[in-house]
Amino acid sequence: EDAQYRKEGTSLIKEEYITISEAVLGNNKHTVETYDGPITIKIPESSKQGTMLRIKEKGFTITEKRRGDLFLELVIDIPTKLTKEQRKLFEQLEKQNL
Repeated sequence: EDAQYRKEGTSLIKEEYITISEAVLGNNKHTVETYDGPITIKIPESSKQGTMLRIKEKGFTITEKRRGDLFLELVIDIPTKLTKEQRKLFEQLEKQNL
Protein backbone atom coordinates (compact mmCIF):
# COMPACT_ATOMS: atom_id res chain seq x y z
CA GLU A 1 0.00 0.00 0.00
CA ASP A 2 1.25 3.47 -0.90
CA ALA A 3 1.72 5.77 2.13
CA GLN A 4 0.45 8.84 0.25
CA TYR A 5 -3.01 7.27 -0.26
CA ARG A 6 -5.74 6.31 2.22
CA LYS A 7 -8.34 3.76 1.21
CA GLU A 8 -11.99 4.27 2.15
CA GLY A 9 -14.20 1.61 0.59
CA THR A 10 -13.52 1.73 -3.14
CA SER A 11 -12.22 5.30 -2.97
CA LEU A 12 -8.67 6.51 -2.50
CA ILE A 13 -7.89 9.75 -0.67
CA LYS A 14 -4.66 11.65 -1.23
CA GLU A 15 -3.42 14.91 0.26
CA GLU A 16 -2.61 17.30 -2.58
CA TYR A 17 -0.33 20.23 -1.73
CA ILE A 18 -1.07 23.53 -3.45
CA THR A 19 0.49 26.97 -3.19
CA ILE A 20 -1.14 29.97 -1.54
CA SER A 21 -1.48 31.51 -5.01
CA GLU A 22 -3.26 28.41 -6.34
CA ALA A 23 -5.62 28.45 -3.37
CA VAL A 24 -6.58 32.08 -3.93
CA LEU A 25 -6.43 32.40 -7.73
CA GLY A 26 -7.07 28.82 -8.82
CA ASN A 27 -5.08 26.86 -11.40
CA ASN A 28 -6.43 25.30 -14.59
CA LYS A 29 -3.29 23.20 -15.14
CA HIS A 30 -2.34 21.62 -11.81
CA THR A 31 -0.57 18.26 -12.26
CA VAL A 32 -1.47 15.39 -9.94
CA GLU A 33 0.36 12.08 -9.72
CA THR A 34 -1.99 9.08 -9.73
CA TYR A 35 -1.43 5.31 -9.89
CA ASP A 36 -2.06 5.62 -13.64
CA GLY A 37 0.46 8.43 -14.08
CA PRO A 38 0.14 12.23 -14.04
CA ILE A 39 -3.14 13.98 -14.85
CA THR A 40 -4.04 17.66 -15.11
CA ILE A 41 -6.87 19.04 -12.97
CA LYS A 42 -8.43 22.40 -12.21
CA ILE A 43 -7.96 23.89 -8.75
CA PRO A 44 -10.98 26.17 -8.18
CA GLU A 45 -10.48 29.80 -7.24
CA SER A 46 -10.82 30.50 -3.48
CA SER A 47 -10.06 26.88 -2.49
CA LYS A 48 -9.85 26.31 1.25
CA GLN A 49 -7.67 23.98 3.29
CA GLY A 50 -9.34 20.55 3.39
CA THR A 51 -11.43 21.03 0.24
CA MET A 52 -12.05 17.63 -1.39
CA LEU A 53 -11.85 17.32 -5.18
CA ARG A 54 -13.26 14.16 -6.79
CA ILE A 55 -11.49 12.49 -9.72
CA LYS A 56 -13.83 9.83 -11.11
CA GLU A 57 -12.60 6.29 -11.66
CA LYS A 58 -9.03 6.88 -10.46
CA GLY A 59 -9.51 5.05 -7.16
CA PHE A 60 -9.38 1.42 -6.05
CA THR A 61 -10.09 -1.26 -8.69
CA ILE A 62 -13.49 -2.89 -8.06
CA THR A 63 -13.70 -5.10 -11.15
CA GLU A 64 -11.81 -5.22 -14.42
CA LYS A 65 -14.10 -2.52 -15.84
CA ARG A 66 -14.99 -0.57 -12.69
CA ARG A 67 -12.99 1.57 -10.30
CA GLY A 68 -13.68 3.76 -7.34
CA ASP A 69 -12.88 7.46 -7.22
CA LEU A 70 -9.80 9.38 -6.14
CA PHE A 71 -10.45 12.25 -3.73
CA LEU A 72 -7.83 14.95 -3.39
CA GLU A 73 -7.79 16.71 -0.04
CA LEU A 74 -6.24 20.13 -0.63
CA VAL A 75 -3.46 21.19 1.70
CA ILE A 76 -2.21 24.76 1.37
CA ASP A 77 1.58 24.70 1.47
CA ILE A 78 2.65 27.64 3.65
CA PRO A 79 6.28 28.59 2.95
CA THR A 80 8.69 28.39 5.88
CA LYS A 81 11.07 30.98 4.47
CA LEU A 82 10.20 34.01 2.38
CA THR A 83 12.42 36.10 0.17
CA LYS A 84 12.43 39.85 0.87
CA GLU A 85 10.24 40.38 -2.19
CA GLN A 86 7.72 37.73 -1.11
CA ARG A 87 7.55 39.19 2.39
CA LYS A 88 6.94 42.66 0.95
CA LEU A 89 4.10 41.30 -1.21
CA PHE A 90 2.46 39.62 1.80
CA GLU A 91 2.80 42.83 3.81
CA GLN A 92 1.01 44.68 0.99
CA LEU A 93 -1.75 42.07 1.04
CA GLU A 94 -2.03 42.42 4.81
CA LYS A 95 -2.66 46.17 4.36
CA GLN A 96 -5.59 45.20 2.10
CA ASN A 97 -6.93 42.87 4.85
CA LEU A 98 -6.08 39.76 2.81
